[in-house]
Amino acid sequence: MKAFDEQDALETFALKLQRAEQHLDTIDQYLIEYKALDPYRIISELNRDQTFYECRLQGITPPFFDFGILAGEVAYHLRSLLDHIVFALSDFPVGLSARDLDRAHRRTGFPILTREHWGEIENRTQYVHSIIRDEVRAIIYRYQPYYERDNPWESLLFFVDEINIIDKHRVINATTGSIGIDTTNLHPEIEFLALGRSVNERDIVALVPSHLDPDKDFMQKLTYHVTLPIRRRNLNVQIVDLRRAHNYIRDRIIPDFVPFFPKS
Repeated sequence: MKAFDEQDALETFALKLQRAEQHLDTIDQYLIEYKALDPYRIISELNRDQTFYECRLQGITPPFFDFGILAGEVAYHLRSLLDHIVFALSDFPVGLSARDLDRAHRRTGFPILTREHWGEIENRTQYVHSIIRDEVRAIIYRYQPYYERDNPWESLLFFVDEINIIDKHRVINATTGSIGIDTTNLHPEIEFLALGRSVNERDIVALVPSHLDPDKDFMQKLTYHVTLPIRRRNLNVQIVDLRRAHNYIRDRIIPDFVPFFPKS
C-alpha cells in the first residue's frame, strides 16, 4: 500500500505551508492592531513633594485571545507537514492486519528530539522505502534539536513541536514579554531604575524631574514583544519566531526531501 497514491505529495506540502503562511499573515496584522492600542504604558505620578514624577509600568490590554489560537494552527500545519513527508515516502506491507496497519500509520513520522535517540528515528521511519531509508534517516538526524548542545530548546523545530503539543490540550495564552526601555539619548536628569533587571507591572522604572515632561522625554521609549510561554521549559518565545520556523522548514528542510519525489 503506497501512501499518497492518488495525490501529488509535493502539492499537498505546498498547501500546508500556504495555510500556515495565511495564519502568519493574520498574526502580523493582529500585531499591528495590538501595538496600536499601546497595551503597555508608563504611568507617571508626581511624588508628594512634587519634585519628580514616579514612572510605573502598567498593563492596559492583554494580547488578543486569537494569538494563541493562530499560533496553534501554524504549529499544527508545520509539525504535521514534517510527518506527512515521511509518510509519503513510506511503503506499508500489504499483508498487515487492520490493527497493525493502523499502528504502522500512527508510528510513521518525523521525530523531533532534544536528546539523541537513534532508535526512535529508526522506529518512526521503519516503513520508508528501503532504497532511500538510510538517506531519509540521515536528513532527519541532521535537523534534530539536540545538535544545539547548549540549549536544544532554542531550536525552531523544538518550538514548533512544543507549541503543537500544548495546543492539543489547551489554548496557548500569549503574553507580553521582553519588555524593555530604550535608554538611548535619555535625558541626563532622568534617574533610570530598571537598568540590569526585569521590569514588572507597577514597578517604578524611572524618576523624572518635575520640570521635564515625562510624556515627551520618556514615555515613547517602551518596547515589548508578544510571546508564547512554554512553561515546561520556562521559556517565553516571541510569536514572530513562528515565521522563522516556517521559513526554515520551507527553505532548508523540504528541499532536502524534494529529490525523493517524482516530478509531476
